[in-house]
Order: sequence, then structure tokens, then C-alpha cells
Amino acid sequence: MRVAAKTGVATVEMRLSPNSKRQFVSLSSCEQFGLFGSLRKTLTSNPAWKIKEVRFSEGGKEIEL
Repeated sequence: MRVAAKTGVATVEMRLSPNSKRQFVSLSSCEQFGLFGSLRKTLTSNPAWKIKEVRFSEGGKEIEL
């Protein structure tokens, strides 16, 4: 995972192992909420970071949640 932040927007580049049996899009809505929601909350909760929005991508393409 790699995080880049610019003008209040953080982009989180997720990386799965090539041997992974599951993909991000195959996660249930509860699993997606747990994974992406907790990362979003962590990044937006620290006022010193000034992050207002979080986007997720894989291989440079946005992950549709």
C-alpha cells in the first residue's frame, strides 16, 4: 500500500499479491466497509494531515466501492 496526499485528497494505492484468491471488488459490502472505511477514518481523523477526501486505487485505476 502506498499513500500520496495533495491539497486535502489522499490517494491510497492498494496492492494485492498476484497469488491472492480474492480481489477487492469481490469483497462483501461489510468487508469493504471494514477495510476501506477504517483506512479513510484513520487518514481523515488527524487534523495535522488536513485530509478531507480519500480515494483508493489498484494498478493506477480507481477502485469503485
